[in-house]
Amino acid sequence: MHVYCTHCHVQIPAEDLNIDTAIARCRSCQAVFSFADALQRDAAARPPRPSVPSTAPRGRRDVPLPRGVTLEETGTGLRFVRRWFQWVVLFLIVFCVVWDGFLVFWYTLAFREGAPWIMIVFPLGHLAVGAGLTYYVLCMLVNRTIVEVGDGVLSIRHVPLPWRGNRTLPADELDQLYCKQRVHRSRNGSYETYEIYALDKTGQQHKLLSGLPESDDALFLEQQIEKYLHVRDRAVEGAYVG
Repeated sequence: MHVYCTHCHVQIPAEDLNIDTAIARCRSCQAVFSFADALQRDAAARPPRPSVPSTAPRGRRDVPLPRGVTLEETGTGLRFVRRWFQWVVLFLIVFCVVWDGFLVFWYTLAFREGAPWIMIVFPLGHLAVGAGLTYYVLCMLVNRTIVEVGDGVLSIRHVPLPWRGNRTLPADELDQLYCKQRVHRSRNGSYETYEIYALDKTGQQHKLLSGLPESDDALFLEQQIEKYLHVRDRAVEGAYVG
């Protein structure tokens, strides 16, 4: 911006301009005058400054309703229903058929031929693995987890086939909910599962859910339960935030 004397029209050097007061002094004619109008015209002619991304921390991401999860209002609270089914169960079905089929063949042959006791005792470990895996596959096919918040309690049930982890907690005793990520490593690589925990007002930790395959499954449930119970989210050491 150039400022000229209003009396003798000489250009005023920068050192004779007081930006704070918008007052200028002309060395040529010693005139003192305001150049506020020139400042306003210059500001209006300038292009807008590009916005600079804020470095302030943002709020956490609101997680949308995940696939396989339904949210219902019961009149007395909220009910979340999550199906266990995953496409990997189709591979497990084939594996179970082969594993269990071999065991059926083995024991049929052993009992028919009057085999020595070692042939009956030796595969007992394999039999236990087959039975456990078969039950797990059945659970993945038909089970669902129901989380209900209302009537002063938070309840978690796995139905229709029995599974560990059913629990009921007083809702007014819950002080904070948070998620954790678990990394599982094997010879074939690694994968992650997610868990939901609650802290009561005494500081005791309660595991609510585990083995969730997607982070959004855990984060969505955490956020919705906190909103319903009016629990203010705060940082917890070791928590997964997405």
